[in-house]
Parts: sequence; structure tokens; C-alpha cells
Amino acid sequence: MKYFGELAGYLSHEPLVQLQAFNADNKADRFKSFKDNVYKFDASSMGDERLTELLEFIERKRAIAVIGYASWLSQLVNFVTNNPSSLAKTKTLKTLIAISEHLHDETRDKVEQHFGAYIVSRYSNEEQGVLAQQLAGNEGFKLNHASYYFEILKLDCDLPAEPGELGRIVVTDLFNYAFPMIRYDTGDTGVISRGEEAEQEYSYLSAIYGRKQDLVFSAGGDPIHPITLSRTLKVYPEIKQWQFIQKTSSRYVVKLNLYRPIDDKVIIDCVKNIFGNEAEVEVEVVSDIPVLASGKRRSVICELEHEG
Repeated sequence: MKYFGELAGYLSHEPLVQLQAFNADNKADRFKSFKDNVYKFDASSMGDERLTELLEFIERKRAIAVIGYASWLSQLVNFVTNNPSSLAKTKTLKTLIAISEHLHDETRDKVEQHFGAYIVSRYSNEEQGVLAQQLAGNEGFKLNHASYYFEILKLDCDLPAEPGELGRIVVTDLFNYAFPMIRYDTGDTGVISRGEEAEQEYSYLSAIYGRKQDLVFSAGGDPIHPITLSRTLKVYPEIKQWQFIQKTSSRYVVKLNLYRPIDDKVIIDCVKNIFGNEAEVEVEVVSDIPVLASGKRRSVICELEHEG
């Protein structure tokens, strides 16, 4: 945690705000917060009033960093962007760390433009901890080789994937003596690459696609990275939130929460440009993209396994 925090521009025991969904088993511990300089904030509901309270909390704690789900950070960034007067409350922030969800380019751009800070994506799971993280100003994921042995295996068998090939992320925990996890299939998919510079001894993840069951495919069967959708849809200021669902091998639904109306044909043409002319695309306008019980918001969902 300390090492990857420093990679993100946050030093150990500098003030950190941790966004969480509170429940009976997970509440703020004042003594622990004081001891570690880590301050938990209940982000179960992130409306404008709560976002205002969060900004005041950040200012009061003089936080250097904020860590939380990517969708929560996106809501915070959008709120500040739309309310420039609130930007002064974030003047101590140096970095934002997004976890558990895909970090959209639009959020990254807004943080760098308006906050003058970095935002990085951290790849971790509950079973093992921090597995990889982006470096400030770099979209590649540096792997935690000190604690884990990583393998990227082919999607349909246990043979190693080639560099640049999409595969399953499999991890062996080197230090979990209580419950050894050998070749643990995380359920996530990604692409492993080698650094071009000679001093880069280890490989890194050039892309993380997320859960295998949420990997989406073109009408021709090719895997599509969520970032492709993010970079396509971010150019439309009408869109507040979006969710992409693959229903069958060639049928797709795009749910949109809008600031103002947009022609469905514009979105349909964009999706067909990515997924192929054979794609059947439906646009559904909604009032909100709901979160899961965990507080996460899924931007991309694949229902192919339920087909037939």
C-alpha cells in the first residue's frame, strides 16, 4: 500500500479520504482514523448535497489524496466541474485513486484540467490485495511482483497468452501463509506487455478488461475494450451517465442518463462503428444508472452466457 501510494503521489500518513459504503460492519473508527491519518467518508448516496459535504470534508482534513470507486470519483469530478466555485475546497489534493471499476478517460482529463492533480486506477481484489496500479501520467499498470507471481493465460485453456494477447489474469500469492492461493484465477482479463526500455525488467499490464463475464464482443466476435466505448461516448456533453449491455452476439442496449436530449441515431451509428454494421442497437433513456449493493456501478455488462 505504501509503495503504490507513493507511485500515485501520496506519501504514507499524509491525509487520505477513503470513500466507502457504510454498513453495520463497516463504519468510521475515529481512533484508527487519527492514528493512520485515513478518514472514511460514507459515499452510499452521492447526490449534490452529499458531494458538497464531501468537498467540505476534504477541505477540513486537508486531504492529499482521495480513494474510492471510479464512479464515485467521476461524480465528484463532474460536480466540481459544473460548480467551479467549489474547486477551492480541493486545493490540497495531489492525487485521486480509482478502484474496482473502469476509469473513464473523460474523468482523467477533467482531473488534470481542473484539479491540477493526477488520477490513477488501482487494480486489487478482496482475496489478495493490491495487484497493480497505474503510474501518475501513465496508463500502463505496474504489477506488484514483490508480493505475487502473475500469469496471463489464454481465454479457452491454461496455456500462456502471447504478449499483446487478451488473456485471463491468474495470480499466485507469495506471502499468504494462512491460506496459500496458487494459480488463483481472478476472473479478470487483461493484456500483458513488455516495456520498451531496457531497465524495465518486468512485464506490465497494458490493459485490464475487467471481469471475464463482462467482456463484450463485436458482432463479428472480436473482444472490445470498455475504454473504446468510453472514448467514443465522452465526446457527447449531453451524456451524464451511460451503461452498455450486450444481450446476444449481435444485439446491444445503450442506457443513457442525459443532461439534455440527443438523437438516438447518433449513438446507434457510434456503436455500429465499433461493433459492426450487423449490430442491432437499442438506445434507452433512463433517469439514473443504479449502483449494485456494493456501491459499484457497472458501465459494461455482458449477458451472452444467458443466451439461449
